[in-house]
Amino acid sequence: MNRLQVKELPSITKLYLSINKLPLSIFIDCLVDKDYSGLVIEGTPTNEEIEKAWAVIMEEYGNAVSPNEVENKLRDLKTLARKEYQIKRIEMLLDLLEKMPCEKLYNMLYTFGYTLPKLKYNQENVDKVLTQFIAYFKKDITDYQILAKRLETKQEDTPKPKYTRQYFDDVLSSISIALKIPTISVNTITLGAFCAYLNRYNAFIKSQQKQAK
Repeated sequence: MNRLQVKELPSITKLYLSINKLPLSIFIDCLVDKDYSGLVIEGTPTNEEIEKAWAVIMEEYGNAVSPNEVENKLRDLKTLARKEYQIKRIEMLLDLLEKMPCEKLYNMLYTFGYTLPKLKYNQENVDKVLTQFIAYFKKDITDYQILAKRLETKQEDTPKPKYTRQYFDDVLSSISIALKIPTISVNTITLGAFCAYLNRYNAFIKSQQKQAK
């Protein structure tokens, strides 16, 4: 009698990937103690899978507690990257135009969105157009430097709370007092619920500050 061959089924791996399902207590374990084991719901995921799950949670958490700040920062970073790319392209074009001047390279000066006089290709016109082109280019460099410095300064000036277990207890206590709701325990709510309470609390504080003025 032939023995039945039993295929070994692949193990199922499940992790928390949503702040609306992740218990706040587990989030605190991850953030404060760097203990990410609680992210695993089922199975034995790799370290890479756990790291990806944590990255998803942190991104969702950041968007939930400060959506405008995250959106503005992403927009500024995209603008910065676009300006940096254009600056590098222009530097390359100007270098080529100096070493190997030709009509094709000259016409490329008109592809960067600068308001330039449309003149036929000759050395005199190249000099005229380049004078205006470089003025716009220098302004772009200045704008890029100002934006880069602003982002750097903003990041340095942004106060970063020291995350401890006491920090979360204090925040929840302040929320309960300010919003006049029963005491909230870290063991009974999800991270998503915590973010919602925190946003309500911050809105309440802002309204109180406006009334006090």
